[in-house]
Amino acid sequence: MRRLLSILVCISSFCLLPQAAGQGLITDSIIPRPETYNPLRGMKDFAQTLENGQSVMVASECGIRDAMIRVDVENHGSPLPILSGSHSWGVIIKQADGKSFSVSVSNQETPDNGLGSTQGIGISLHESDGKTPFSTVIPGNLSSRCGRERIQLSRESGRWRAVVAGDSRHDAVDLPISSGFRVDSIGVFSGKKGKIIPVDIRIAPSVHPSDLQTGLSDIQSLKDRLNRSADPIEGFWDMLDYTVDSKLASLGGKYSVAIVKRNERYIIVYLAGAGKRADIWKTGMIKGELVPASFGGVYDTVWLDPDMKPVGTMLKGYVSESSTMLTILFPGLGSTLRFKRVAY
Repeated sequence: MRRLLSILVCISSFCLLPQAAGQGLITDSIIPRPETYNPLRGMKDFAQTLENGQSVMVASECGIRDAMIRVDVENHGSPLPILSGSHSWGVIIKQADGKSFSVSVSNQETPDNGLGSTQGIGISLHESDGKTPFSTVIPGNLSSRCGRERIQLSRESGRWRAVVAGDSRHDAVDLPISSGFRVDSIGVFSGKKGKIIPVDIRIAPSVHPSDLQTGLSDIQSLKDRLNRSADPIEGFWDMLDYTVDSKLASLGGKYSVAIVKRNERYIIVYLAGAGKRADIWKTGMIKGELVPASFGGVYDTVWLDPDMKPVGTMLKGYVSESSTMLTILFPGLGSTLRFKRVAY
């Protein structure tokens, strides 16, 4: 089995993620982006080691969205994992009104089935009012001393699940958390018999179609605006051609888009052409974003796939000197999209 922190590569369908969106064209609202906290980013002021019930919390914009919450820690507790309850820690999700749920893991023993018990992992869900609506023990081990461990919580279509990983990854368990629970902050805590070092907290809210509305669904109004613009990038663009590594990606459609400047960046507005998930893509929604890089004509790029999830990382957009061609490179996917400026 791959190591706990190895990177998983998924097949993607092209359709870019925007990093900014809003209910109108000129707004500063930002669609939810992945949040990462580690000792080099956002956790410098945290206690390096948590023990005896200590905890740390970070704010989150997850709200009631579907999301993935992943917390990695180093186990610095008991060197004897076979001892029941000798090591424990967990993850907290909390609403602004103070209501919270905590998911804890600990060393436990499985129930004796007549052949004796085995080493197990206890997984429990606790409410802020003291109730424990869920508790189970699954066969397996948390990590050895100083090893890495992970709790990953996910909400998908309102359904909450937890996955635990230590020396190996274990099957997901369902958690009885209300689908409408609002996640306003997230934390990690040590149990009374635990000692951990937080390594990484990653929060990835899902993008909702409402995040991508721009108020630019009327083509004639958009045409009037762009025809008056002297900006060399603003305008209408149609996909010209593409190269796709079929082992890593697939084409989501042959897109027509508009590029509109907003403050110091450009949003890529979807007009037409979705081949996949055409039912959810409507004219005027954000398809991506271009942010000027240090070199002229080069842009840090975001692109959403047909399911409105970001495609790859380190994407770059290149605009030709004549401002008539836009090339988007997907380096991790071995793929390229090319757009040409068109008149509407």
